[in-house]
Amino acid sequence: ETTYNNQTFNIIFEISSFIKKLKTVEVSGFNADEKHSVSLDGITPIYDAEANSWKYECTISSSEWWKSGKGNGSYSLVVEVKDVFDNVNTDMLSFEIDNGVPKIKSVSAETEPGSYCAGSEIEILLEMKKDVFVDATKENLTLILNNGGIAYYNPQKGRTIKTRKLYFTYKIEETDESVALDAISLELNGAKIYDDVGNIDGLGDVTGTSLTESIKIDSAIS
Repeated sequence: ETTYNNQTFNIIFEISSFIKKLKTVEVSGFNADEKHSVSLDGITPIYDAEANSWKYECTISSSEWWKSGKGNGSYSLVVEVKDVFDNVNTDMLSFEIDNGVPKIKSVSAETEPGSYCAGSEIEILLEMKKDVFVDATKENLTLILNNGGIAYYNPQKGRTIKTRKLYFTYKIEETDESVALDAISLELNGAKIYDDVGNIDGLGDVTGTSLTESIKIDSAIS
């Protein structure tokens, strides 16, 4: 398991061994020079009867990881475990860093193409680039539209514990302008959109993720 923030990269991992007397674990590969070694002398292993092995859990931290310019992506480190008899076993630790805030991928209309008048409802889908948790209500998470209208978050539609898809409903008012519908911004108003490591999005920018021009608001239609 890996945890990280802007200062520290932590590796929390479990070592299984058929012998109880492990000595050290060393991790390298952060960069050309950086190596981290942890003594296992003070760690009490737990015996797993089903696997007939001893399990050690330890944490290695690297503040230098971020200084070396490592960013989001997939990486592999070399893990070397040594027992009290200086026997060595080496393995690879692969992981992925995702330290970026959730971003909007697209905004699209779920409603059939056509012209719609006052009283009609338009269903809108906002898709994120990765799975997120959503802490929001209908009132505080909204999409601002280019005709002065507001689309409200629908927490009941497509709702799962984690999701990439957020649904909104826009009810056309008589005062809304007649335009080819587009989205201007995502307003949080206290709502939170965050990922597994707690990265939280600020005010969302929906520029370049416009609704299909097949949705038109025509106040003259009755």
